[in-house]
Amino acid sequence: MDNASDRPLNETATESALENGPWPRWLLVLAGFTVLCMATQLTLLQRLPLTAADLFLGLSLVGILFVMWRRRAQLPLARSILLFLLLCCLAALAAGSGRPGALEIVQRTEQFLAAYLLFQLLLDRRPGWLVSLVGVGLAVNVVTALAQAAHHGLGPQVTGLFRSRTALDYFLIISLAWLLPYWLTAARGLVRVLILVAAVALCLGVMANGQVLLLAVTVLSFAALCHSRRGFVLTVGAATLFLLSLWIGPAPGARRAILAETLSPFHGDRLKQCHTELVAAMRMSADHPLTGAGLGRYQQWIGTYYRELYNPNENQIETDTQSGYGILFGSSGMLAGTLFVLILLAAVVRGLRNWFGTDARDPTALAGAAGTLAVLAGMWVSDPLVRGVAWYAVLALAAAHRPRGGERSVGHVLGWKGVVVWGALFALLAARTAFGPDRGTGGLGKPAAVVGLPPIAPSQTAPPAATSNAGGSAEFAPDQSFFKVVDASEAKEFTPPVVKDKDPRAAEGTILRIPDDTGKPPEGADPDMKFGGMRFEVDIPRNMTCAVWMRVFWEGSCGNSIYYRHTDGTTLAVGNDGTYDIWHWLKVPKSFRFKKGRNTFYVLNREDGVRLDQIVITGDLEYVPQGIEEE
Repeated sequence: MDNASDRPLNETATESALENGPWPRWLLVLAGFTVLCMATQLTLLQRLPLTAADLFLGLSLVGILFVMWRRRAQLPLARSILLFLLLCCLAALAAGSGRPGALEIVQRTEQFLAAYLLFQLLLDRRPGWLVSLVGVGLAVNVVTALAQAAHHGLGPQVTGLFRSRTALDYFLIISLAWLLPYWLTAARGLVRVLILVAAVALCLGVMANGQVLLLAVTVLSFAALCHSRRGFVLTVGAATLFLLSLWIGPAPGARRAILAETLSPFHGDRLKQCHTELVAAMRMSADHPLTGAGLGRYQQWIGTYYRELYNPNENQIETDTQSGYGILFGSSGMLAGTLFVLILLAAVVRGLRNWFGTDARDPTALAGAAGTLAVLAGMWVSDPLVRGVAWYAVLALAAAHRPRGGERSVGHVLGWKGVVVWGALFALLAARTAFGPDRGTGGLGKPAAVVGLPPIAPSQTAPPAATSNAGGSAEFAPDQSFFKVVDASEAKEFTPPVVKDKDPRAAEGTILRIPDDTGKPPEGADPDMKFGGMRFEVDIPRNMTCAVWMRVFWEGSCGNSIYYRHTDGTTLAVGNDGTYDIWHWLKVPKSFRFKKGRNTFYVLNREDGVRLDQIVITGDLEYVPQGIEEE
């Protein structure tokens, strides 16, 4: 392993696997710009989740099809990936996934068909460009994350150009693992060696999830050892430099505390929710082995399968992430899930075989194996098939499956007609899923109406409800007969970015909403109406203690919480649960004293991408709302 090739990157590409002739430069430039846009999750429009990468990938695909048609050109696509897409489509259709499932089909087709072909084109024609562009995307995210960390500390605000800290970490581990073999091949001379060590250490330094960081060091060390002993020494040196920064760098104590919290599989005296949820997700898959709960329906159904498992009301998404394996098997079923895992394993084996089995030692083979291994490892703690991150999982697969010489055995060679036929098939299945039977509210069994309440063992009784203004008296005793429903349309006042919107699934058809990407309160600022909020008034017939429930809808993991401020000024966060894209009830963590007469309370902005329909105030502290409530 000492004799890694010292050939420059522009000489590492093997002879074209498919003799298509020269491709036009304008198309290669467009494809390269698309890759540059893939290093972000930022959307172009508030209401439409469309990114720059989506837009330019569509233009690139049109260009690729045009050139294929004019020049009878072909590109490879692994048969196993086409089969995986087909199984996902059929599972979504059979499960009655409706429009959420159709959107997932479109997104996966975009990733595993369009993006795969684009990567194969660049790997074959401009591998040096591709390496440089992925490196630029990585560098921009690291610099952005360092700037965010300097301003906010290594906290939830450190997201780079992604929507969450977890997504940034997953992007870093895959892209860095993919780039490392190229960097080690090019690292000749002291200056390049020092740059490589510093770059790897900086990438590790902005990872805030301890489990992802541990996986990153393991995958990078393995890839470096496969490359050469010299590469292994350099990578271990970079990891050592990073570890030293935890004691001599900025805010070392806070950084160590964050990494220790996220590295541990335990939260207090129990397993973190991500680990218990993996068990629940596999139960879901076992109940519906062929289809799962359906693409786009995972969050709606997962609460049903916790059963005796502890399911807290609050899921700290930045430190307690959801397993990609659970989401894959729970939403797509055993067949599609198992096939995807086998595809990843085969890609790792193929990449390593090509790396050790050729004289040229093209780093592309090792890059594909390392990147795919990062996907396999990372799926224990997060989901790679999300917007933004999935591009790099597909890049790793494309590199590992890249045909060598005249080899075509693992690839299904497609011309423009093949691409159109497969694309049309997936589009038809997506349309059939969207307009077919939607079993989102039935068909797999009743979903949990309230998600996140810890079960009470038979030998236990429910703990007494905590109240604000501790030390309650008989004057504020609960009254089980009192029940009040406050609709969002009854708000006395609401301030931007809160808007009124229509929703046929809401009680009165009208909701209050904080649209995605419209802003949240500044870091460290106290919740206030000036940052967006809603003011409500309610008449209470006598002094009493009441529970407060909210019917909410989270549009994504980056927007899954809101503030409740009581009339006495007590402010609590509600949410941080893992139930998205469905209306559900959440309880404000405390019960409150309400005085006789008119009481004013507030619902305030904490994160964008949230919706509010109803608020229930009841003196029955054991009551659990179900669906749309009426007095």
